[in-house]
Amino acid sequence: MAPSTTRTLSHLGAFFMDTKTNLYDTIVFDCDSTLVTIEGADELAKKNGVYKKVTELTQRAMNGQLDFNTAFKERWDLIKPTIRDLEWLGEQYINNITLGAKEMVAECMERGIEVFIISGGIKQPCDILGEYLGLPKENVLALNLLFNENGNYIGIQPGQTLLEDNGKARIINKLFNKERTLFVGDGCTDLSVEAFVETFVGFGGNVCRKEVESNAKFYVHSNDLLTILKFI
Repeated sequence: MAPSTTRTLSHLGAFFMDTKTNLYDTIVFDCDSTLVTIEGADELAKKNGVYKKVTELTQRAMNGQLDFNTAFKERWDLIKPTIRDLEWLGEQYINNITLGAKEMVAECMERGIEVFIISGGIKQPCDILGEYLGLPKENVLALNLLFNENGNYIGIQPGQTLLEDNGKARIINKLFNKERTLFVGDGCTDLSVEAFVETFVGFGGNVCRKEVESNAKFYVHSNDLLTILKFI
């Protein structure tokens, strides 16, 4: 069930300025800890009883003891999500949506700005969130896992750009006009796109990551995504 809200755009007049020309054609959001308050992999790890092992693996990667791709594969091999798990996570995304996210996306689309999600998370739950926000599936770019005929996890689809170093930046550079693109995200992989967009805004409303806070030209601490409207 979607979370209820009494907030409407009419209540937020200070954010909405009557502009005839948008600064951007495209706005791109990260998913975990940006559009939603949770981290999908952590939620699935808790659900499947492997949270401690997954966090230990993540810490090893952060300490430089494992490269990103090895850590990523081992993490999902531990979690082993089923198709039903991913559907569950999609519902968790909706139930834990960041304050102002739905209104922010609606306002951008009303202004004629195309909205995308680019996530290092998994495609199916991101699609569920995207549908809730009114986005077409082709505007949701995330990672694909492989499943057998029973819906059980068998691995990660190889050859995906998001698995490469600076994968988000590579996608941004290929698909969008740098001068007309705004990117909003909380993590270091999001910060890596800064050179490929006109404006990167670090979002610390759910999790403040010090490296992003210290290095992003623009950074917001508000937990309300409508704050981003001042940039467009």
